[in-house]
Amino acid sequence: MTKCYVHLGKHGDLIILLPGWLRVAQATGKRPVVMVSREFAKTLEGVSYVEPWVVDLHWYGDCGKARIMAEEKYGKENVTFPKWWDDPTFTPPAIRNDATSLIIHGKRMQIESGEWFSYMASQWKYAGFPFSAIGEKPVFDCRAPERESFEFKYLTRTNKPKLLVCLNTGGSSPFGYVPEVQKVIYRYREKFEIIDLMNMRLEYIYDLLGFMDRSVGLVTTDTAILHLAGACNISYFAYVANGGGGSICRGNCAVASRYACAEQSLPYLEKYLDAIYEQSSRLYPNQAVPQPAAPLPVP
Repeated sequence: MTKCYVHLGKHGDLIILLPGWLRVAQATGKRPVVMVSREFAKTLEGVSYVEPWVVDLHWYGDCGKARIMAEEKYGKENVTFPKWWDDPTFTPPAIRNDATSLIIHGKRMQIESGEWFSYMASQWKYAGFPFSAIGEKPVFDCRAPERESFEFKYLTRTNKPKLLVCLNTGGSSPFGYVPEVQKVIYRYREKFEIIDLMNMRLEYIYDLLGFMDRSVGLVTTDTAILHLAGACNISYFAYVANGGGGSICRGNCAVASRYACAEQSLPYLEKYLDAIYEQSSRLYPNQAVPQPAAPLPVP
């Protein structure tokens, strides 16, 4: 019987599980069904190995309805709910050691600390995927190169090396050190064309891979862009949320700093920007895809 994963969104959470769904498709010869909210369904148009079941449900407010619909269609035993914290029927396992108190969407729950060292790892575990595979790159095998090329040419202005920036100030992992980080980045505006991805409004989030493939670096907070960066070879500097709300970096992460260490990591940010600029200066002016920068020490 086909497996159904109830995973309504958002974009970043869907990208997190792509390597696991690819493994399921390869092992079974069948595309796993993913129930997804229409609001975020376009993310799954970028892959061929998932069967999207698009529903007009809110990504967390209608999770109870989503489970009922899935179990009616596929049977309870064939339904998996990776984001268990959004599932109103979920009962946390017994707490044997230290407990962590969570408040998610205004709901408080107690969970064993080992279950929440990273929401990404917890989601991966409850999807039934082996933890050893969590670092694998997400694969988008249905990209549109012509559309990506057009968007890149239309939305860029100079021949300078491109530096992508995404400093999320809202959402599920708001970053409180934007002015301090921006101050460092803006000192490099004569060297790079700085592209703020927070202002980018593309129909398909995975089209940003076209920008990443053509850019020399990326500075991002813990948001969907961090997960997307793991799907390509771009060198990136990641600010990762504190505690269990922090993600696990994939791909070519040069430096990862917890939010709490953001100010102390500013010298590392400068070293990262210097390194990718030095590398880009050795390339021909029209070179689109530089090799990844060498990793730097993690603060």
